[in-house]
Amino acid sequence: MFIFMGVAPLSAAQTGWLLQHLTLAQLFGGTGLFLAATALLAWLLTSMRSIADGGPATPAEGR
Repeated sequence: MFIFMGVAPLSAAQTGWLLQHLTLAQLFGGTGLFLAATALLAWLLTSMRSIADGGPATPAEGR
């Protein structure tokens, strides 16, 4: 509910302001580059790449 009532109008206003200064192709190109750069930074700067399989679990003791 917060997204529809709070964030969406702000996003629409910001996009309208940007479209006064940019063409639609520039807006889509810029947002595509931003998303690609964000994904690249997330891939490079997080430890998700180094997570490895921990191996098989040992059986519980006392059985």
